[in-house]
Amino acid sequence: AYFTVRLIDVCREYSEDGTDIDTILTNAIPHIFDDTWTTFDPEYKNTLCFKILRHYMRREICYESVYRWKIALNDELSLSMPKYNILYSAIDLVKNQGWNVSCTYDFVSDNQEKTHNGKKIDMEFIDGNFLHLALVPNPRYERANIVINSNLQTSKMILKNKGKSVENRVSFCLLQMNYLCTYGKR
Repeated sequence: AYFTVRLIDVCREYSEDGTDIDTILTNAIPHIFDDTWTTFDPEYKNTLCFKILRHYMRREICYESVYRWKIALNDELSLSMPKYNILYSAIDLVKNQGWNVSCTYDFVSDNQEKTHNGKKIDMEFIDGNFLHLALVPNPRYERANIVINSNLQTSKMILKNKGKSVENRVSFCLLQMNYLCTYGKR
C-alpha cells in the first residue's frame, strides 16, 4: 500500500455521533478492541482502551486494512497484558492492601560503619545479585518496608539471569518487580 489511514479516521468511522474527540474515541472502543485479552481490573479495560486510542490517534495504522490492524492490535494486547496484569496486581497488593516484599539476594558490602540521617549503619550494599522476590502480607522483619534511596535519585542494581545482566536506573524495589514480571519465577 502506498498510503494508509490515521487512527482517528478509523475511530470516526465507528462513531455515529460526536464532534469532540473524547466522544469519538469512546464510541469506537467496542468496535476496535475485542475480548481476547483482559485487564487486572475489568472496570479499567475501557479506560486503558481510551488511553491507547488517545495516545495513537494521530498516527497511521500502517496495515493494508483496518481488519488486519485490529487483529494485530488485539493479538499484541493478548500477549503483553498478562505480564502487565501481574505487575498491576502486585502494585495493588503493596499500595492498597498493605502487603510488602520479601526478597533474597547475594550482595557485596563495604562493611564500614557509617551514619545515615544521623543513625549508625553497619554496612552499605554496593552490588548484588537478585535471587528471589515474593509479595507477603507480613514481612519477616517488623520494620521492613519499601523505600527509595533519597540520596540517589536513581539507584543502580545489576541483576543476572542466565549469564545476561539487566541494568536499570530505577529504585531497587521497582527493579525487582520489573524482573519478576519480565522473567517470571526462577
